[in-house]
Amino acid sequence: MQELSIAVSAHRFWGSLEKDEVARARMALKHVHEQAGADGGASAGEGAVDLAA
Repeated sequence: MQELSIAVSAHRFWGSLEKDEVARARMALKHVHEQAGADGGASAGEGAVDLAA
């Protein structure tokens, strides 16, 4: 689990965001499983987090 946490937090995606977007994007990622569960579950390719919201 620690390796996964490091891989996610160190991913180059985070560097592509503006500083003020990083916290919001990480919170959205943290709660994505809740969003997927609310709509009956998501299959591959579904359940993407909308960072523009």
